Amino acid sequence: MRTVKVLGLVVGALIALVVIALLAVWVLVNPNDYKPKIAAAVKKATGRELILGGTIKLSVLPWIALELGPASLGNPSGFPAQPFVSFAHASVRVKLLPLLAKRLEIGRVELDGLDAKLLKNSQGKGNW
Repeated sequence: MRTVKVLGLVVGALIALVVIALLAVWVLVNPNDYKPKIAAAVKKATGRELILGGTIKLSVLPWIALELGPASLGNPSGFPAQPFVSFAHASVRVKLLPLLAKRLEIGRVELDGLDAKLLKNSQGKGNW
């Protein structure tokens, strides 16, 4: 009986520690501070301009979730200056417990106001 009680206390303490860590991330981390780094990484990887116009919101309970918008991704060189894709609002939610086990399980992805312009240039190359 005593072992069960100790095990229950250990499990409860671990759960409390995870909740406290998540709340600390929520309070101390501002995802908007990373907008320039995200845009620079996208530019480096794709050569395209990423514009994150709105605020990025982070939530940690009961899901780990990011919400952002509006945003747009530019066309590659050789295509019009208009955005390749833009949207008004996007959100992504991932399940917490699988993430703690190093597995990514997406709970929901929402995309509102999507405007995608799929084009081909004179050589027949697509912008996608």
